[in-house]
Amino acid sequence: YSDRNNYSASDTTYLNQTTKGKGDGDHIFTRLGLTYRVTKNDHLSVSGFGMFGSGTRKNTVDYLSNVPNSYYQSRRISSSDNDMTGGNVQLGYKHIFSENSNLDFTASYNRWSMDQSSVFDQSSLYANGSNTTSYQKQTNDINNHNWEFQLDYTNTFNENHKIEAGYKGTLGRENSPVETFSGTNENNAVPTPELYNRFIYDQDIHALYATYSGKYNKFNYQVGLRGEYSNISTRSPGYGQTESDVSPYKNDYFSLFPSAFIAYSLPNDNEIQVNYTRRISRPWGGQLNPFMNITDSTNISFGNPYLSPQYSNAFELNYIKSWDNHMFSFSGYYRTTDDVIQ
Repeated sequence: YSDRNNYSASDTTYLNQTTKGKGDGDHIFTRLGLTYRVTKNDHLSVSGFGMFGSGTRKNTVDYLSNVPNSYYQSRRISSSDNDMTGGNVQLGYKHIFSENSNLDFTASYNRWSMDQSSVFDQSSLYANGSNTTSYQKQTNDINNHNWEFQLDYTNTFNENHKIEAGYKGTLGRENSPVETFSGTNENNAVPTPELYNRFIYDQDIHALYATYSGKYNKFNYQVGLRGEYSNISTRSPGYGQTESDVSPYKNDYFSLFPSAFIAYSLPNDNEIQVNYTRRISRPWGGQLNPFMNITDSTNISFGNPYLSPQYSNAFELNYIKSWDNHMFSFSGYYRTTDDVIQ
């Protein structure tokens, strides 16, 4: 339930909205996994995951307005149905060099899709006694799939020294065509080219990383560095266009992400920790997709395909005091974020 009141600063006009919504969903999740030990040092694994579900949602938006040349009262009813399926298949191999050293490789394929259909009915009353009706139907079939490859190496030299290194690659593909039909009622609704969109989003990310953990006197520490190369491509064919008719927008960039965790042991089971991390948050498909969300006819929203990722740097200070059966901790952090997506 939401209530929104909009007033003009220059005069006495207003537009008030009251929204009531309800949604229901049902999902089934399945999982199966198997590990085969070829030798005591070589393990093969395979696992699978599946999700099947459906959902419905209904919103009712009531408007009251005294905006000139507009309705004074209107009601917009939207209803949507969606069917969702998803799955994952993962293959893995692990080789154990020794009790302190191993190599782990996984390859997985992930797929998710949703077929959504939404209907919008709106009826409006005007001060002169006239009324209007409008009907819109919007279909949105989202198909998302990606490959992931990961290789990790671990070597514990002794209780004071350990190194971990690896590679992770993600190759993602998304295709989200949206088609809209408009009219005064369901029988005369026709395709609306300006509300058509097909969003194609390709994202390839390759990362190399390494961390070193150690201990020196009363210090425990871990330092790491991750380098990521990202290759992003988006395109949005319009009504009647094919994928080859539109030039893609491409964004390639390389980023480094250092991290450090340092702990110092004090007498009487006291400890001080200082941490630093740098992270990235990439915009997801819905924030990039320029298709128009018309659920509320007075609050249209759409994505921006030119969004850049946001980066954050976090510094954290922790104090920990331990007893035999209790522990007390106090922490504070300072975080900065550049290019905030909002």
